[in-house]
Amino acid sequence: MITRHAFVDTAAPTITFNTPTPANGTYALNYAYVNVTVTDASNIIDTCTLEWSGVNESMTKNSSITGTSRFCFVNKTGLSDGNFTYRVFVNDSLNNTAADSRHFFSDDTAPAVTYVSPTDVSGANVSRTFTFINITASDASINIANCILEWNGVNETMTMNSSISGTSRFCWVNKTPLSDGTTYTYRAFANDTLNNTATAGTRTITIDTTAPTVSLVSPTPANNTYTVNYVFVNATASDATRNIDGCTLEWNGANESMTMNSSVVGNDRFCWVNKTSLSNANYTYRVFA
Repeated sequence: MITRHAFVDTAAPTITFNTPTPANGTYALNYAYVNVTVTDASNIIDTCTLEWSGVNESMTKNSSITGTSRFCFVNKTGLSDGNFTYRVFVNDSLNNTAADSRHFFSDDTAPAVTYVSPTDVSGANVSRTFTFINITASDASINIANCILEWNGVNETMTMNSSISGTSRFCWVNKTPLSDGTTYTYRAFANDTLNNTATAGTRTITIDTTAPTVSLVSPTPANNTYTVNYVFVNATASDATRNIDGCTLEWNGANESMTMNSSVVGNDRFCWVNKTSLSNANYTYRVFA
């Protein structure tokens, strides 16, 4: 008499997605590392197959974890932005089969970051000791995580409001007090939740709260003196940090532009006007720069 015995196995293997596989319905960068543990109660795992957007490919299968379990993995790289669906199929040596599917969104695009009002234009020269920096950060698909201001080489966090619309945000910071006569350089950055990062560009601002000095020089008549029927008004205008933009003569309450020469030294300028054919009278005038 011959005795035999047989094992019946109709149970499919179990599939478990492991880190760093993207969680179902989440966002990831331009790659996806799909990693699974496949376990069978009694038989060896035969194959692991990845169906990626409808196309099948073999997964790498490692040696045994313990008994009839296996790791299977594949790294999908160079992905374009978009929605991807994939399934993992496995079978044991008796061809009992199991499958599990997931989808995720690939996003490798940085946000759009723009300076908006009341941010000063680049190269601005302002007569106040503060500047308000305001940006809009927008992402096509996911939320903005952070806004950073690099101010003279030092990073600081900007205040971020709630959503403007969808995945857009306002971020701002008020830099105060600032030192007179100083030029500051800054850049604003924003990143989304996947750390895709962009900048609104580099800007500079100069703080100048000190007015120019104006001196009346020869041949301008001395104050409260007599002259003939003309007055040649000649002034020197000086500024510590910025060029003189213009000179104005207020003559008996009426303003007129003065002729301004090229630089005397640095930011200094000569400004003049010749008032002729004057009648006998008392005249009062002031020069502004």
